[in-house]
Amino acid sequence: MKGKFIWLIGIGLWMVSLIVVSGSLVLSLTQGGLLRPSSEGGQPPPATANEHAAETQPPLEIPPTATATPLPSLTPTVTETPTPTCIYPT
Repeated sequence: MKGKFIWLIGIGLWMVSLIVVSGSLVLSLTQGGLLRPSSEGGQPPPATANEHAAETQPPLEIPPTATATPLPSLTPTVTETPTPTCIYPT
């Protein structure tokens, strides 16, 4: 009788942990935006203000430059290590 009771406790704990893990997975996917409820009629969601601004503005063009300017070269500088000012006890 004791063996059956332990098996029932084990199966019950397994079911509870399975529910907790699957629930947290579903919550993380919906919070991340991977699972979204479908809209009615199959219509796409309305565009946001940023999407409207991107559609109305012409693309930016960068004018070509005639010559490239060379980058300044870095010269290594020697830094001296400071000498210790305190005298260590013997």
